[in-house]
Amino acid sequence: MSSSLVSAVRCSRRIHRVALRMGLLIPVCASLIMASAESSTGGSTLSTGVFSFEAGSAPFSVAIGDLNGDGKPDMAVANYSSRAVSVLLGRGDGRFAAKVDYETGSQPYSVAIGDVSGDGKPDLAVANWGPSTASIFLGDGNGAFEPKVDYGTGVNPRSVVIGDVSGDGKPDLVTVGGAGTVSVLLGHGDGSFAAKVDFLTGSFPRSVAIGDVSGDGKQDLAVANNDAGTVSVLLGQGDGSFGAKVDYGTGSQPYSVAMGDVSGDGKLDLGVANSGSSTVSVLLGHGDGRFGVKADFRVGSAPLSVAIVDVSGDGKPDLVTVNGGSSSASVLLGKGDGSFGASVGYATGNTPQSVAIGDVSGDGKPDLAVANSGSNTVSVLLGNGDGSFGARMGDGTGSVAESGPIAKANDPDPFRLEGRRVRLLAPELGPRKVTGIVGEVRGDTLRFTPDKQSTSTPVRLGALSGLEVSRGTKSHVWTGVGIGLLGGALVGGAIASSSVQPGDEYEGLVIFIGGVLGGVVGMAGGAIIGSTHTERWDSVRLPISIGLLPNTHGLGLSVELTNR
Repeated sequence: MSSSLVSAVRCSRRIHRVALRMGLLIPVCASLIMASAESSTGGSTLSTGVFSFEAGSAPFSVAIGDLNGDGKPDMAVANYSSRAVSVLLGRGDGRFAAKVDYETGSQPYSVAIGDVSGDGKPDLAVANWGPSTASIFLGDGNGAFEPKVDYGTGVNPRSVVIGDVSGDGKPDLVTVGGAGTVSVLLGHGDGSFAAKVDFLTGSFPRSVAIGDVSGDGKQDLAVANNDAGTVSVLLGQGDGSFGAKVDYGTGSQPYSVAMGDVSGDGKLDLGVANSGSSTVSVLLGHGDGRFGVKADFRVGSAPLSVAIVDVSGDGKPDLVTVNGGSSSASVLLGKGDGSFGASVGYATGNTPQSVAIGDVSGDGKPDLAVANSGSNTVSVLLGNGDGSFGARMGDGTGSVAESGPIAKANDPDPFRLEGRRVRLLAPELGPRKVTGIVGEVRGDTLRFTPDKQSTSTPVRLGALSGLEVSRGTKSHVWTGVGIGLLGGALVGGAIASSSVQPGDEYEGLVIFIGGVLGGVVGMAGGAIIGSTHTERWDSVRLPISIGLLPNTHGLGLSVELTNR
């Protein structure tokens, strides 16, 4: 790729960064669009992209599953501040329909998908921090859910998972909360659950994972303890009960835990995201429920969620984190022996809290879904199948450029470049700026129709030496009317008052009539004078690059507005 394209647009905290797309507005740095292979026309072509979809207020957790039985992955999102779980049905191409909300308990923190009623239809489980409950939503198989049924959990649950920990073939619930316990609710197989049974963990547990780490066919638990700086392993008895915890050291303030065989020996290992030290601790399993000493790998700032999945297609599990401090996702490709390459960062929405992985675009390649509590969105980063996603932002250290909130991708008519009024300075149009309308954008050329003309002119993007986008016109009529009304009333009142003697019985009436007449005349004059319009423009930083993006309209023009 040419260096001019790479350096075309640089991030700045003092500049409102906007990506104008054909059908999608994304306020991110334009360098996102340009981190790709150079095309033959001098532009850049992306095989994947980044989308964002509206969630509720402060989404803390996201899960992926086929909720309506059409073979296309959907999303469920727990929204901490809006007392709702949002369901977004997938279209199978990386896009999702507008959310449908279902009321939860207050402050829903975590969501999980599973068939807890045994009817073959996915259901939802939501951990509610405020009332210390788990809400169960039974699905109808078409993407809709019945009203919640609540079950008591431990204090302030922050994580919920679904799994058969009792060995009876019926899914159970496991939650962790602030009381230093993990709560187990055994399922009856019909969507209902028994009362919780608590087991001790470390201090302030944040996350729980289920898997057979001891190799005996019984499900065990791993719990990340935020205050203790440990991960607790509780070996399952096979009947829904668990032995006493065994603690292993992690990095500072562990926030999330995941299980997977990262060393290729058939034994489950642990990955722990440490928000305090901005690392992932990897603890290799011995296969008998014991684990080795941690090995730490750097990621972005304050990782809050970790997943272990093969995102590169080489059969070796990789690590993915989302980082609340740097508003990014970090990807560490696994080497198959328990070690990992340097992290590569990708921009997300603001303050990402949770990541889920699945093929939401239907191309057989894993994609990322990220719940962003700071921007009330879910970011979808489409995978290339080689471990890369969208546009690379990091340098292996987690120091990635920040991204602002992304506009609603399911907006029926988002901000479009096509049809926008612009001012161009280009060789094809002569020595002066020309105002007109943008038509089709194809390759590295846009079609431009100047004002008072009916035919369009092709304009090469690389040749642009000036580009401004209209923000519409601002009318001064009401300012003129106000000034005219006030001035006319004062002048009319003064004239009227000078035409009568003090004490005259008609003095007040004359002053009133004169004031009104003067005001009307002044208002009309003010309207005429003030009926001017000022067209406002946003300058675009040049040069710019065109990129092919997999959004609703296919083509996207990345620009940076400097006057917004």
